[in-house]
Amino acid sequence: MDDDALTVDTATLFGRCLVVVRRAARCSQAELAGLLRISPPALSQLEMGKTTPTFRLLFDMGETLRGRDVIENAGGLLTLMDDAARVLRDRGVSVVNRAVLPHETPMDHVAVDQVVARIYDASRPRFTIVPVTVLTVGRKGR
Repeated sequence: MDDDALTVDTATLFGRCLVVVRRAARCSQAELAGLLRISPPALSQLEMGKTTPTFRLLFDMGETLRGRDVIENAGGLLTLMDDAARVLRDRGVSVVNRAVLPHETPMDHVAVDQVVARIYDASRPRFTIVPVTVLTVGRKGR
């Protein structure tokens, strides 16, 4: 691997996806933390990739953000993360499931946010609830 290659860990990537979706929901850190019943510093730690959510918190995030019509559920948040990881890998960024090591060059959060935001904006219908129109189809000749 190239010594100048950028690296991002999955905790940071998840956190940056959370930032993009929170902003799309027009929600402050304090407001989302309150809705999730966690402290604002705990949410900040998640967004910075310093910690990862429990399964219960991930579920609560999905349900809370679903109420804001920005993602369908927690799966939408994870799909966004997966799509971002794929794009970053295609661009030569190493996406690792561990902390970035001292000899690796971490990818800047702003750059990660830009990639995630472009994917979110381009794919928003995949992550959000789309109203379904039910058509009634009658039998021909009746």
